[in-house]
Amino acid sequence: MKRPTTICALTENRPGVLARIAGLFSRRAYNLLSVTAEQTATPELYCITLVVMENDAGVEQVCKQLWKLIDVEQVVTLSPRPAVERQLVLVKVKAPNGQRARVREEAAVFHANTLHVGAETMTLELAGDPAQINDFLKALEPFGVLEVVRSGKISLLRSDATTFEPRRHGERLVKL
Repeated sequence: MKRPTTICALTENRPGVLARIAGLFSRRAYNLLSVTAEQTATPELYCITLVVMENDAGVEQVCKQLWKLIDVEQVVTLSPRPAVERQLVLVKVKAPNGQRARVREEAAVFHANTLHVGAETMTLELAGDPAQINDFLKALEPFGVLEVVRSGKISLLRSDATTFEPRRHGERLVKL
């Protein structure tokens, strides 16, 4: 059965790495739900977080294919292991003068920030786990959601262990 799975890849910070990973997903017809990429605490390394919709065999195959890419140092599957997961959402809702207080009250319940108040709209920001963001968006529906922009998921293991093994020069590791 296909399910969303979070995979983190530690890669060298070189031009074209993300394009090669995207090409891999395109060629193999894997269903990629989200992707985020950012420099780690070590400037020459990037962490690319991928969320795929695959069964166990598909996830294993994705990890094997990622590991074959020359710039990939490590591959770690976080799902179903306990992890801290966050996304960012920006949402613009209808908020004429009479509704602004109600929109702010709803935003306060979720600890969302107000980024902009226009003549007829409000733009809100929330960082949270994906389920919390889904609940937030449903709570705003009665006001009239005009636009939604949502980031990809970022994740770290929920433990004292680090997500990636300490880097050993010239060695690439895969954790499944």
